[in-house]
Amino acid sequence: VVAAVSDHIPPLTAFVIGEPRFSTATVFIASTTPLNFTVSEPAQTSFAVDGGSFAVYAGTFTLSSEGSRLVSFFSVDPAGNTEVVRSSSVTVDATAPVTTLALSGSTASLSAQDAAAGVAAVLYAIDDAAGYPEAFLTYSAPFFLAPGTHTVYFAATDNVGNAELLASSAVSVAVVA
Repeated sequence: VVAAVSDHIPPLTAFVIGEPRFSTATVFIASTTPLNFTVSEPAQTSFAVDGGSFAVYAGTFTLSSEGSRLVSFFSVDPAGNTEVVRSSSVTVDATAPVTTLALSGSTASLSAQDAAAGVAAVLYAIDDAAGYPEAFLTYSAPFFLAPGTHTVYFAATDNVGNAELLASSAVSVAVVA
């Protein structure tokens, strides 16, 4: 005798955010961050972005439009049990930071700004851009420049991996008598 077991429990779907990502009160992702779903049992998952139409999930996807995005999703198992629609918010950061150089006498300082995920690191070198980025120094405080003409190379990266293009600035430090 085989007893038939009735399935009345809907599946449970999890929204999986790959790397790079950076979490504060907001979850920041890059436009290249892989996104997918896992389900507690065999099921068909559907999702929608920003209140759009639901589509059947077919595999890993990304979100390319910058800004706050709402991903809604649910799954239906073979018995027809439908999960309640759930949603998760992420913020896509596709813009690199911008760094500026300031010179006060013989002291140089760098300031990087990033409007979304925030600045992770600022790298710099003086008079030699060879070996970028591995041979560059990580900026942490203003630095001294010897008298003469120098080229300062610099670039910043944000917390989801968006990298500023390497910039340079020619500066002259006067000899103080």
